[in-house]
Amino acid sequence: MIVDVNPFVYSHPLGPGEIIDRDRETAELLANEVLANAAKWNFVNLAPKFATRPLLVITSDDGLTAPNDGFVDAAKKSGNREVNTVHIPTDHSYSDHRIALQQTVLDWLARLTRK
Repeated sequence: MIVDVNPFVYSHPLGPGEIIDRDRETAELLANEVLANAAKWNFVNLAPKFATRPLLVITSDDGLTAPNDGFVDAAKKSGNREVNTVHIPTDHSYSDHRIALQQTVLDWLARLTRK
């Protein structure tokens, strides 16, 4: 069973399954939307919404470990007792650790199904 856990509401109406309306969006418009909604979309601020959901946070050597650690800390402070973290020493796209990445996700999902 797949559960939608996305706390975000995209500000433009899109069709089913669409992530972006390529006819209306540009990189500049997307960047402006991200900047305008930075506080609202900040994962640390959203951590309480994840308090009752199992989390897997995977980091790499892309320089984003500290913000991700902030989210993990905030999720735990919100009462989440099912936060799992894994650091894979590779680049942002996991280009040389893709099998390790997928195995990490599959192992985590398998543990969820056993609960």
